[in-house]
Amino acid sequence: MVAGNSAGAGYGGGASSSLLFDCTLTGNWATNGTAADSSTLYNSILTNNAGWSAAAAECTLHNCALTGNAYGGAAGSTLYNCTLAGNQRGGAFFSQLYNCILYNNSPSASGTANYDSWCTLTYCCTTPATNGVGIITDDPALDGSWRISSSSPCRGAGNKATHPGSTWMASLGSTPRPSAAMSFTAVFSPAL
Repeated sequence: MVAGNSAGAGYGGGASSSLLFDCTLTGNWATNGTAADSSTLYNSILTNNAGWSAAAAECTLHNCALTGNAYGGAAGSTLYNCTLAGNQRGGAFFSQLYNCILYNNSPSASGTANYDSWCTLTYCCTTPATNGVGIITDDPALDGSWRISSSSPCRGAGNKATHPGSTWMASLGSTPRPSAAMSFTAVFSPAL
């Protein structure tokens, strides 16, 4: 757990230029990348971070959950199989998202709730609709903060080809991803 750190007027309240696996970054503060800046994260949770930018800035995230952050989820980042939900001041900015859920984020000052016009979304679940490939605008049926329920339209709706390497087989909470179909989200509910 990386908690309660501050970079003050600097970068990466919890981590900067780091490689992180299976971490929870919470309660960190910075002016850029309140949880992480210029880092690569796998199977991690970024929650309740504050400052003057998104929780993840200029990061690459795989199978991560970004929720409850005070100034958005991700900015200038690339996200694979992530869930961005319940963040204040927006979900994603200037980012590329693949097999992700962007839902229930509050609007930023520009009025953007889940993503801005500079984001590229591919096989994602969000509102409003975007011109990306494989977009679902239905309620993702989250079970708690970021898990998808058994009735989620996001189950099996993703595309394995959009995720680099074999890291898509892992998921937060150590629940293996089904090999037959890729779903949008960082976390699966237990096998049904």
